[in-house]
Amino acid sequence: MSKGNNDAIDPVPRNLPDFLFKVRKMKHSGLSELEKILKEHEELTMELEAHVKLIEQRENELEKREAQNENMKMLLKYQEEMNKKAILEEKKKLAEEQKRKEEKFHRRMGELQKKLDAKQELELEEIIDKEDDKLRSLKDEFGNEVYEAVIIALKEMNQYNPSGDPVLELWNFREKRIATLKEGALKEQSSRASIGVKLMGDLDSGAFCIAAKKKYGEKDANDEAAELVSLWEEYLKDPS
Repeated sequence: MSKGNNDAIDPVPRNLPDFLFKVRKMKHSGLSELEKILKEHEELTMELEAHVKLIEQRENELEKREAQNENMKMLLKYQEEMNKKAILEEKKKLAEEQKRKEEKFHRRMGELQKKLDAKQELELEEIIDKEDDKLRSLKDEFGNEVYEAVIIALKEMNQYNPSGDPVLELWNFREKRIATLKEGALKEQSSRASIGVKLMGDLDSGAFCIAAKKKYGEKDANDEAAELVSLWEEYLKDPS
């Protein structure tokens, strides 16, 4: 064989088996690496899906709790409104019941007071002699108003201060009677002129002034009235 033939390229490399081995190894290694990557990707995908599901579950639970809290708030608000309404109704009932009791009490007290006044009136009628000469003369000379003023003073003296000691009472001058505790309280709040302190058995000088004006005229009325009041005050202290 010639030298030129010795330098020609061999169609089958002498290191082909090694090359093919390396190729197969690289291919096998590449497949293993790809499988590893795919497996890791699958695991990561599963982990991510599980995490997403957990987040969705927690979101659902949170929404349920928020809904429950909202329902609870609405329920508490409703219960609060119902409690307020019940309290108002109860207060209204108690106020109405208290009013009925007070009205019943005042009616009863009024009835008892009328009975007591009637009884005392009868007793005073027996004590006071309305046909007394001085009283009849006073009535004839100065009129019924002055006469009634003296009779009232006599009744008050016998009823409230028979011992002669001064007695002061809270008085309703408009209705000519002892004022109630309620009227006294209202006086403190509004300073009502019709409620004030009265010396029981004290003569009504106003009635004497009116009578004196009719009898003596405007000029001498005050002096005559003052003298007449003084005279009858002495008589009331010692009617004998």
